[in-house]
Amino acid sequence: MNRLNKEYAKRILEDVPYQKAFRLHLSTTLTNLHELAEALDVMSEYTFSHHVTKERNDFATWIRNSIGDTTLANKVQKQISKEKITKLIHRRLIELETLRFGGRILNLVDFFAGIILGIMIGILLASIL
Repeated sequence: MNRLNKEYAKRILEDVPYQKAFRLHLSTTLTNLHELAEALDVMSEYTFSHHVTKERNDFATWIRNSIGDTTLANKVQKQISKEKITKLIHRRLIELETLRFGGRILNLVDFFAGIILGIMIGILLASIL
């Protein structure tokens, strides 16, 4: 199992070479996890069921063999629901992007939450005074 660190996250998030790209049934070619997540968001059940059955999971196989993320592949392999697989991939992307940027994504969220809280407190104080 690979240690999750900034370099590992960067490698997992990179585009795979064209020969390792995922070709969706009757559709497009995917080269990274972001593209897979976007495709799953709009994918028809017909296309999804072509790639995921009780016997096989093409997405898990591609994530393991081409992307190189065995942790995510093992989780996706256990699922046959489009919604659950999509949620797993989105969560993993957030985890990897946060690690890749050294936690700055969460710091940015905290920053904006602080601004909103400050504005709300300011409005509350202005209405009291």
